[in-house]
Parts: sequence; C-alpha cells; structure tokens
Amino acid sequence: KLHFSWGTIKMVSYDCYELYEGIELITDKIEATARKEKGKIKEH
Repeated sequence: KLHFSWGTIKMVSYDCYELYEGIELITDKIEATARKEKGKIKEH
C-alpha cells in the first residue's frame, strides 16, 4: 500500500517469480503511481 500525505491510499502489486526482476517491476509501478497521483493533486 502507498499512503500519500493527502490521505490517498493506493494498492500496488505485481506477480513475478524472479526476485530482482520483480523488484525492478514493482519499483517502476510505484513510481508511475506516484507520478499519476502527484499530477492529480497539481491539477486541483
């Protein structure tokens, strides 16, 4: 779960059986989710 300071909570998950590949994929997904939420806040 990602908890943002403005109260939003996002669930981020990814299925992968390779540890390092999974870490890279979940990191990319977290960054994309954070960018998207930050963009929503800037619009308001």
